Amino acid sequence: MLQALMEYGSGLDSEPGFKTREVRWCIELDADGRFLNVVPMGDGKRGEMMPRCPDMHGMVSGGKAHLVVETAQTALKLFKANEDPKKIASSERRRSFFVGMVHRASESIPLLDPLANILVDEARVAEIRHALEQHKAKPTDWLCWRIGGVDPCALEDTQNWWREWRKYDLGKPTKSQSKSKADDSMVCFLT
Repeated sequence: MLQALMEYGSGLDSEPGFKTREVRWCIELDADGRFLNVVPMGDGKRGEMMPRCPDMHGMVSGGKAHLVVETAQTALKLFKANEDPKKIASSERRRSFFVGMVHRASESIPLLDPLANILVDEARVAEIRHALEQHKAKPTDWLCWRIGGVDPCALEDTQNWWREWRKYDLGKPTKSQSKSKADDSMVCFLT
C-alpha cells in the first residue's frame, strides 16, 4: 500500500520549485530548431493543466522568469497593440533572464539548443509571435515548447537541472558541493 502511495505522489507537484500551470499554447520546433507550428492546448476556453513546470522563487522582486514554460510576453515579446512603453521596457529584464536561463540549461541539456538559438534570433522570434497573434494569443497566456516531438519540461534531465540551479540560487549546497548525501537529503515518508 505504501508503494502505491509513493508512486501516486511522485507525479504531484508537491516538490518546491515546481508548479502545475494552465498552458494555452505549445510551440513546436523540429530537432534542428525550425519553427513548425503553434498548437492550441486545452478545450478552447481553458488551457491544459501541465504538471511539474519549473517555478521560479522570488518573482516579486522582478527581473526573473521561469525555465521553459513562460508567458508569451516574456518568452516572445508578445504585447497588446497599445501596451505602455514602460511595461515593455520592464519586461525586457524578465526576457533577458529567461533567455539566459535557457542558454545555461542548454549547456547540460542538448535538447534545449534549438530553443536557445531561436530566442536570440529576432526574425525567428517575430515569426513565432506572428503565428501566436494569428491564433489570438494573449500576452499573459502561458506557453510551452516541443522540440523534435519531445517536451523538455517533462524530461528528468530538465527537472534535475532546475533542482540544482534552484539550490545554487537559493544559496543551498548542490550535490557537487555537499560533503555527503546526508547533507542535502532527508528521510522520505515511505522509509
